[in-house]
Amino acid sequence: MVHAVPPREDLLALFRACLSNARSMADDAECLARDERWPRSYALATLAAEELSKAGLCLLATVLPEITGDYFWENFT
Repeated sequence: MVHAVPPREDLLALFRACLSNARSMADDAECLARDERWPRSYALATLAAEELSKAGLCLLATVLPEITGDYFWENFT
């Protein structure tokens, strides 16, 4: 099945949502680190980094026509 890249407005909305999620996860990871709950802090920080990469993919998809829908969705999910 061939998937399409979302429209630009949707990509920007996804970018904002991913960025918001990443900030929230990073804040929670910092709280956990202050409580010396290292494994959970590390896990949440890793998830925050994943959200940042998804945000970056959304921005790239707005300007690079080489990004196909299949590539986008395979890497976004």
